[in-house]
Amino acid sequence: MHSNIAQLTTPATDIMVHLLNTLSYPITFVLCHIWIAILFLLNMLYLPIRLLLQPLVHFARFTLLLAAMPFHVAARFETLYIYLGVAAIVGLLGGVIVACVYSILYNFFDLETPPEPVSLRTAKQYRQEKQKQKLQSEHSSFFSPRLLSPAALSSGYGSLSEGCKGSLLATAIMEEEDSEF
Repeated sequence: MHSNIAQLTTPATDIMVHLLNTLSYPITFVLCHIWIAILFLLNMLYLPIRLLLQPLVHFARFTLLLAAMPFHVAARFETLYIYLGVAAIVGLLGGVIVACVYSILYNFFDLETPPEPVSLRTAKQYRQEKQKQKLQSEHSSFFSPRLLSPAALSSGYGSLSEGCKGSLLATAIMEEEDSEF
């Protein structure tokens, strides 16, 4: 069977590959051992650094464990969160539906009562109310028990001059009487 595909190896290329392998083997052997020596030296340098960094590594792992703990606890209650979340969504939707139905029926049946008109006082009404209050206060002060009692002013305590009517000096100081029974 003869094919049109060219053969990749010919006797000349075969000799060339064998020659390159023979020459490159010592070079690759030396480079490989140099690489192993470099890795050994790096490993020797890494061991003390790893020893010195070990407390930091443990502290970082502990911190990450503490930070992840709430998520581990939350994972235990996942079904409860799902149940309560669905219940909250259903409750909110139900509340919105009830509010919409109430609003529609309220407007449809025209249940809104008109607000009562606020009656504002006129200046005349304000003056009349003030006069009534003034008359009531004068009337109640005229018939107060202090002025009607006979023991309110003793004979020696009467004031000859009017002085200031609203001051403390113009009023009599009443004393309590002791009862015998």
